[in-house]
Amino acid sequence: MTSTKEDDVLNEELQELYLISKHWISDLEFLTGEIDFLKKLVFGKTFYPLIQANDLEKVAETLIKAEWILDEQSRLKSGIFNHLQTLKPYVLRSIKNYNVSLIELHSQLDNQLRELMLDFISVKNVVFDMTIQRLKKNNATPELY
Repeated sequence: MTSTKEDDVLNEELQELYLISKHWISDLEFLTGEIDFLKKLVFGKTFYPLIQANDLEKVAETLIKAEWILDEQSRLKSGIFNHLQTLKPYVLRSIKNYNVSLIELHSQLDNQLRELMLDFISVKNVVFDMTIQRLKKNNATPELY
């Protein structure tokens, strides 16, 4: 059986989608570790003493958003695993006719991951900005663990 150049190009593109999707799993696992770090930071020796009464609402909102990110991360990770399982037979060439919905789903997952990362960056910035503001206001230096 001979394959056409178009089949080879399509297979390469499907392999690329598969590899990108696998990389997303690593990105999401990294995100979990970063959220855990931020939560420890908020309740740790450095940040917790700096929290003042007028910061409590902002801190609570930030922690709620961090938990929401973890929930979304878990849901997105499940969707990516399903996407990988769908892509696998195409990459192995056991299914030859593909549907455009594969690419559409890949694009949707990509957008969801990007939005989740932007949400994480905003949470991280709030925590770091609050820490810096309090340290400057108190002329303090953070305690190192």
